Amino acid sequence: MCTVSFCINQGEVIFTSNRDERTIRPASTMPMVENVGSKNIIYPKDPQSGGTWIGCDDWGNCIILLNGGFEMHQLKEKYRMSRGIIVKESIGSNDPLKYIKEVELSDIEPFQVILYGNGRLDRMVWDGSEKHFFDLDIEKTHIFSSVTLYDEKMRSDREMWWEDFLKSHEINGENIFKFHSTYKSEDRNSGLVINRENKVKTYSVSQIILNNNQGKFKHLDMQTNESKTIKFTIADVERI
Repeated sequence: MCTVSFCINQGEVIFTSNRDERTIRPASTMPMVENVGSKNIIYPKDPQSGGTWIGCDDWGNCIILLNGGFEMHQLKEKYRMSRGIIVKESIGSNDPLKYIKEVELSDIEPFQVILYGNGRLDRMVWDGSEKHFFDLDIEKTHIFSSVTLYDEKMRSDREMWWEDFLKSHEINGENIFKFHSTYKSEDRNSGLVINRENKVKTYSVSQIILNNNQGKFKHLDMQTNESKTIKFTIADVERI
């Protein structure tokens, strides 16, 4: 939920996400398949909130959460609902983007979501009082980092690392997954895999790949080194 990359290479959609989290928070489950209405959704569950930070469905939609809006915010003692519930409910809906546009977010902590579906890529930023929507260029590669953990310089550095990586490596899921799980890992404060005095760590790396009518959800627990991959067929459905 704190570093997200997106690219399409020869028709293959590759979404990858690092979950950086406070160590007082429990680890997530491994990804699971859950039937919701007329479709299946795939996601790892956060046992504390019951939500998730990344999910996809067998209709070819994906959504990934980043904590924080445009800038650091003042934490409230309590919020109405976890942001992870919004993510899970969105991917469980018939139209995730429409759900995000319509859902009431008052008294929800600031966050961002990156959504892919129906051949388009969208970004929504909730700054705590207003939603901001951005139609992203699907032909370009993108990397996003959470403002709650990475300042402007760190975010800029990551953009340069991403560009350098893409110039020097074949673009495929395996190489991008390796980038997310190893690049600059010696820098425990601001590399792709962090460990800030055992208070905040990179818990896991997850990746969604969509290619024609096939999908794959890969998840690596960085603490236990346990991994799981779920493969699925993307249903040929009429989009609502």
